Amino acid sequence: MHRFRHIAVCLAVTGCGGTAVATPTCRPLPSSQPPSVQSGAVHAEADAGSVAPGGRLGFTVTVLGPATLMTDCTSPLQVTIVDSSGLSVNSPIMAGGAPGRCGSLQLNAGEELSYPVRWNPDPTLPSGTYTATLMLGDQPPLRLSVLVRTARGGC
Repeated sequence: MHRFRHIAVCLAVTGCGGTAVATPTCRPLPSSQPPSVQSGAVHAEADAGSVAPGGRLGFTVTVLGPATLMTDCTSPLQVTIVDSSGLSVNSPIMAGGAPGRCGSLQLNAGEELSYPVRWNPDPTLPSGTYTATLMLGDQPPLRLSVLVRTARGGC
C-alpha cells in the first residue's frame, strides 16, 4: 500500500508525462540598418530598418543644392507603402508645404531642404517586407524596403 501511495504522489508532482514546459522569453527585435537611397541631389532614409505593427517609422527626404525642383504646395512629399504583392497598405502620407519649401525651388550649393513624414503601420499588418515609395515633386521616385515584424514570444 505504501508503494502505491508513492506512485500516486510522483504522478501528482510531475503531472502526466513528467516533462516541464518552458516559459516563453521576450527577446527584443534584432536591429537592422536603416535603409537609405540617393538619386542625384535627392536622398531618402528611414529612421529604422524595421517596425512593429502599430509602431511608428519615420522617413526623411532631403534635397541638397545645387538643385532645381518643382513641388505642389498642398503635398510636396507623397509616400505610398506596398506589400510584396504590390497592394497598398497605407492611406496616402503627405508632408504639407511650408513657405519656401514648395513651388518652384532653386537651391544653391550647400543649401538643403528636408521633408520628414511618419508612417504608423496598422496593428493588424502581417510581418514581411514592405516598399515605401517617396515622391518629392518632379523628382524621380525613391524606394526603400522596410521590415514589419513582431517580436518572438508574443511580446
